[in-house]
Amino acid sequence: MRKWMIIPVVVIGMFICGCSEAETGGGQVMDGDGMFQIFRYTQISQEEAKEMMQKDDGHVIIDVRRQDEYDEGHIPGAILIPNESIADIPPAELPDFDQIILVYCRSGRRSKEAAQKLADMGYSQVYEFGGIIDWTGEVEKADPDQANAGEFLEGTWGTASQGYEYYGQAQAMHYVRFDGTDIIYGHMKDEEFVPDHTDKVSSIEQLPEGGYIIKAETEDGDKYTYRTAQSDMDALNCYSTWNEDEFSHNYHAGSSLSRLTSR
Repeated sequence: MRKWMIIPVVVIGMFICGCSEAETGGGQVMDGDGMFQIFRYTQISQEEAKEMMQKDDGHVIIDVRRQDEYDEGHIPGAILIPNESIADIPPAELPDFDQIILVYCRSGRRSKEAAQKLADMGYSQVYEFGGIIDWTGEVEKADPDQANAGEFLEGTWGTASQGYEYYGQAQAMHYVRFDGTDIIYGHMKDEEFVPDHTDKVSSIEQLPEGGYIIKAETEDGDKYTYRTAQSDMDALNCYSTWNEDEFSHNYHAGSSLSRLTSR
């Protein structure tokens, strides 16, 4: 009889453990040995978050509010990934599943939701520290030029020609979209924009006569500039330099962009 009593006890024990893990949350990820690893996010105080931000450990600060909330004021260095955009696909901004991720929102509700979703996807070092309404550290606001430029740059842009005059060789037409601090290059498939690669916007300056200068960099650190054409605000001329004195010598005709859609 004693031998048969072991089975229900073990089964009940496994059931209790399973319920305990489900209640506390946590993602299950198969490791190299065929075993499941369970990740949970860690809730920390804002003072602890400040200390972690001082370390040079490759951490990233995530603001999971809306764009307009982010523009009104955010923690310096934080990148915007709205909670609503986080589902079951790892965000492109977070390629390293072992990176330290510090998450906040306005009051702490959305940050907990986002932290849980990231843990469920297998991110192993997610730390949630509440809302910016309680933050006593530095806060910075979005550059008004960049905020205004966001509306101006909405939609899809395409190359004005199919070849680089500067290099003297043809290049296939490409399409561009601007999204916050990203310049997304892609192609069209079945009338849908398909991203290929992304460069980073370094700064946006509004010109006194209207239009904008957008400075950007590739992953390799190559710098280039888009500037609205003086005669046509629906065209962006590209230069392979940030130095305006060199613009006339570095103009790439094939890189000029014309607005194709406004949304």
